[in-house]
This record gives sequence, structure tokens and C-alpha cells, in this order.
Amino acid sequence: MARSFEKERENVKYKECGSFNVALDFVLFKDDSSEWQVSIEWTDGAPSTDMDYKTYDEALAEYNRWGF
Repeated sequence: MARSFEKERENVKYKECGSFNVALDFVLFKDDSSEWQVSIEWTDGAPSTDMDYKTYDEALAEYNRWGF
């Protein structure tokens, strides 16, 4: 990640979906920039997939796509 390190992360939504879990987080960085992040956490141990969004609405649409 090219951005500064995280200062704070707040989980907004989380859902278990069988072979994966999906999370919607608000991330604040040390330089006071922020983003919304949707994370897909695979339950088989594969590396998680993180997708970054500028707005809550964009992130929520992606979260809902994965979380049914």
C-alpha cells in the first residue's frame, strides 16, 4: 500500500458467507486521509482480498454484491 500506515480501523459490517467472510471497514490513516475498504477473508486460509473505495456508497454496493 502506498499510503501511510493505518491510524484507526472501524468495522461497519461483517457477514459470514460459508467459504468466505466479507467485511466493510472505514480506515483512517496517519496522514488523516481515509477510505472505505471491503475485505474478502477466505476460510480456507488463502490470502484475503482488499478493495478500496472513496465513498461509503461504492463500498456498500461491493459489500452487498459479496454478502448477497
